[in-house]
Amino acid sequence: MKKWKIVFWGCLSFLTGVVTATLLEVSKFIILELFCLGIFYSILFFRIKPIVLFGICMIVFSFSILITETKENSHSNLLSNFYQSSFYKTIFFPLRVHFQGVVDKYFVSYHSEILKAVLIGEKRYMSDELKRKLNIAGVRHLVAISGMHIIILSQIFVLCGIYLRLYRSQAIILALLAIWIFILIIGLPPSALRAGIMGSLLLISQLLGRESAAWYSLTIAATLMLFVDPSLITNIGFQLSFLATLGIVVLCPFLKEKFDKLKIPNLFSWKDVLSMSLAAQIFSLPILIYNFGYFSSATPFANLLLTPILPYLMTIGFLVLIAGSVWFHLGLFLSFLLWILTNYFLIVADFFSHFPYLKFSSKILPTLIFAFLVVILLFFRIKNFKKIAFLYY
Repeated sequence: MKKWKIVFWGCLSFLTGVVTATLLEVSKFIILELFCLGIFYSILFFRIKPIVLFGICMIVFSFSILITETKENSHSNLLSNFYQSSFYKTIFFPLRVHFQGVVDKYFVSYHSEILKAVLIGEKRYMSDELKRKLNIAGVRHLVAISGMHIIILSQIFVLCGIYLRLYRSQAIILALLAIWIFILIIGLPPSALRAGIMGSLLLISQLLGRESAAWYSLTIAATLMLFVDPSLITNIGFQLSFLATLGIVVLCPFLKEKFDKLKIPNLFSWKDVLSMSLAAQIFSLPILIYNFGYFSSATPFANLLLTPILPYLMTIGFLVLIAGSVWFHLGLFLSFLLWILTNYFLIVADFFSHFPYLKFSSKILPTLIFAFLVVILLFFRIKNFKKIAFLYY
């Protein structure tokens, strides 16, 4: 077995331990017993690689439970130091304020609120009424910067680079620079920072050109982030970023294969956009149900109608921010196209916000979520058994 496979299974054991310690109270005696058993198996059966790997995983599992139970939440001063730095105050903060002004120059009311949230990460200006409509329609997550937005943004720049006749490796490097400039401009919020790390590692895996690298990158990123702060496992931003990225890694190739069979031209790469967006949405759905406690009967239809336009809304939105900073009339022309997309978003959200929704009891939510994930993973395993064999062999 290759060393990378050992690292992967070790990281997976660490993540399992963090989840276990978060959900259950594990006694120190059981932790010590698991640790000793792991050492015992690794030494006694050192010639049998699967058993040695099992022993290593037990050691890592027990260690992760221990640090999760004993380590205090690590709230770093990184963000406060960054906001106080002259680097942020002289470059990125003025840009952020300027772009807010560009949005206000061309848009008002709900249009402005939606665009500020999607393009600049500003949710403070969103009215309670708009939040209520988005919540009931089940599309509130589409206007909050998360893993899906960062990955969509990265793929936009990859496609732009390819259209500009850059090599794929150069286009990926361009996307890496773009997403981190974007994260710095919106103020380095924790949700975007986590999403940026995962999105960057996913791009690097594409740069390496290995299917398995995406699995390794995602697992290692989650492990490092939870090692620094195990309490992140309960943070909805971390959960959404991780599951959206996992959905793209797991389900996106399958959906893309199905969409490619449709005898319809792939204009503006809509098949790639739709498969990526749906994959992220499907895997994020359990967390959204768990945190908001209800599920609208219209949510799947609302997401199906709105998720595919998100990449185009973001692309034209960034063009408006840039063009509006240079030439008012050019920005005005592009803002009309952006207004059409934003208006469509608001009309759909308003329409589906009038549909009845199901309120879930907190007692059955974990069961529903667990059943949902099991069905998805079993479906994927049946359909793609050979594709995931690399995780061990």
